[in-house]
Amino acid sequence: YCNNIISEYEKSDLYNNFVELHSDDEIPIVAAIEAWSESKSLNQIAIVGGYGVGKTSAARTAQYRIARKYILKEHDRIPIFIPLGAFVHQQNIDGLIGYTLDKISNIPNYSWSRFVQFNDSGRFIIFLDGFDEMKHSMTTFDFEFTFNELIKLATKNSKIVILGRPTSMLTIEEEKRILHGIDSDLLEERKNGINFEIHRIRPMSKLEYMDFCRGYLMSYYKDMGHAKENIENLVLKKIVDINNVAISDLLSRPVQAKMLTKIITETDINIANIPRYKLYKAFIGR
Repeated sequence: YCNNIISEYEKSDLYNNFVELHSDDEIPIVAAIEAWSESKSLNQIAIVGGYGVGKTSAARTAQYRIARKYILKEHDRIPIFIPLGAFVHQQNIDGLIGYTLDKISNIPNYSWSRFVQFNDSGRFIIFLDGFDEMKHSMTTFDFEFTFNELIKLATKNSKIVILGRPTSMLTIEEEKRILHGIDSDLLEERKNGINFEIHRIRPMSKLEYMDFCRGYLMSYYKDMGHAKENIENLVLKKIVDINNVAISDLLSRPVQAKMLTKIITETDINIANIPRYKLYKAFIGR
């Protein structure tokens, strides 16, 4: 399983182009997850951020780094990634885990009882990605019930990272109920001490998104077979174009920064010479 995580990540764009993301208080997200995964902290972690800020990329990168450490016997935990979009209305957590590991990841001889045993003994770090996606068409009551199903994974020796958009929790009171178990009759059965340490991903700075775009452009021209001596000139020209356009609100999100690099390499569009509204239109058209 860990070897497959490593192989798939190293074939992805993230391998060469991931730029470290930071929280509102300037904590590097992936580094924080790595440090916490090796600590004795009893807190779980919630990574919160809006559309396209890189939550899944951060989780996949942390999973990759921990998997490498596990293979090298430098880490005791196997990083498990569970997409919560597959969590249907009030489905049991054992069904979701089984579907992900047995059907998608093809883990041989998977069993829920063995998974629980390993989790309780501190053998896993579990990434639950997209808690906002499972809220679609759910009432607040149903969402809290479903979240309470996920909390069953949080035991004394477990390490859980949950990721999603802040819009899934409409008020501060709802966030307290869901992530901290405060003043919620529904969540009274939580085990004492289960609490989520929240990291809110901030948008990338200009320095970060320029570095991000440069990395993707380098990879693109390399994959297209351009000679090494020509790549730097090609990238420099595009970087100058990007730098001269005031679209930081678009480029501060990794998903849109990546989209821009595709637009300027795969089309004849010149972002330096087109009205701002047409650039937004090009984004929407993707």
